[in-house]
Amino acid sequence: MKKEVILFLLLLLPISLAVCEGCLLGDKCIGIGEQRLTKENGYEIYCSQDKTLEKAKELGESCFADYECKSYYCDMVCKKGTTGSASMSISFIKFLIPSVLTIILLYFIFRFIKTRKIKKPVKKQQGVKIRPVQKKDYDKIEKDLDKSVEELSQLSKKK
Repeated sequence: MKKEVILFLLLLLPISLAVCEGCLLGDKCIGIGEQRLTKENGYEIYCSQDKTLEKAKELGESCFADYECKSYYCDMVCKKGTTGSASMSISFIKFLIPSVLTIILLYFIFRFIKTRKIKKPVKKQQGVKIRPVQKKDYDKIEKDLDKSVEELSQLSKKK
């Protein structure tokens, strides 16, 4: 019983000691460099390197990192660029294409495996091979038949 209690406490210890490494927004932890749109104020904020919540900067304001700007593009000043939502959609597509291709590949692999398991090797039937009858064969059969009839008639005469 004591071992179970100690094990339970050891499992809870990391959860109780979990510390936010970024900024606290209400009861949520925002990582350094993450941006959020706040419902209360209606503007975007980010968690800075010194772990404080800052308002995201507009175009033309000085900056040091992309996450400081609303556009997610910093080149000493916030600029309009292809980053932000456009880069997110591009990165999503870059993620989506390999994922879809992997799913398609797995589908065909499993389909191939399934069809291979169901198909059983077909056994060749052992049997008599029938060849087409030729005219020579008819003549031979007729001669053999005549000979058999003669032999039977001779046997019947002897009795």
